Amino acid sequence: MYNSKIKFKKAFSLIISDSALAMAVKLLSCYVTLIFVLFTRLSSSEALVSIPYPKAISL
Repeated sequence: MYNSKIKFKKAFSLIISDSALAMAVKLLSCYVTLIFVLFTRLSSSEALVSIPYPKAISL
């Protein structure tokens, strides 16, 4: 009886740790997707088009 309780606790803790790992992976993939989308939007926008520096005023 005692041995089966230990096995149940180990199995339950393994399930909990697996679900926590799955949540962390899902959250990480969400962040990676968000960063990729933002980078794609910024790189395709005109915000990153290089603007030439104004000419220096010659005296």
